[in-house]
Amino acid sequence: MKADSTGGRFFEQINRLHRLVCAQDMVLRLNPGELMMLIQVEYFLEKHPESPGVKPSELTMDGYISKPAVSKMIGTLEEKGFLVRTVSSQDRRVVYINLTETGRKNLEAERRYRDEAVSQIAERMGGENMEQLLELTERFILCAEEVFRRR
Repeated sequence: MKADSTGGRFFEQINRLHRLVCAQDMVLRLNPGELMMLIQVEYFLEKHPESPGVKPSELTMDGYISKPAVSKMIGTLEEKGFLVRTVSSQDRRVVYINLTETGRKNLEAERRYRDEAVSQIAERMGGENMEQLLELTERFILCAEEVFRRR
């Protein structure tokens, strides 16, 4: 694909944004994968408040991340004190993952950091341009979901 094609330009811009965001993630000592894993755990727990935790198999993001990669990332986040594993009292083969207080505080700090950055960006862009960007991005995502669902 040529860099000057619409697809080329789009993916080049996404790549630039990704590199920029990844560089910022290091400020809080969370790499993008670790941050996504914490967000996934939090999201699952919010959707299933009655659950004793999230099973590692539920964190593969529908097969986008391999089970060994999930296991390794859980181990790393557990070592950092962000996650804790507990064994089911009914079935010792089942393990549940939960956020620690440190994990929750780090996610909150990450959100505040990102919100402040986006506020500064929106101020430079102008409120109307930022709103238009958000609306177009949402529309793009809905169209992309439809196209990729058909494949």
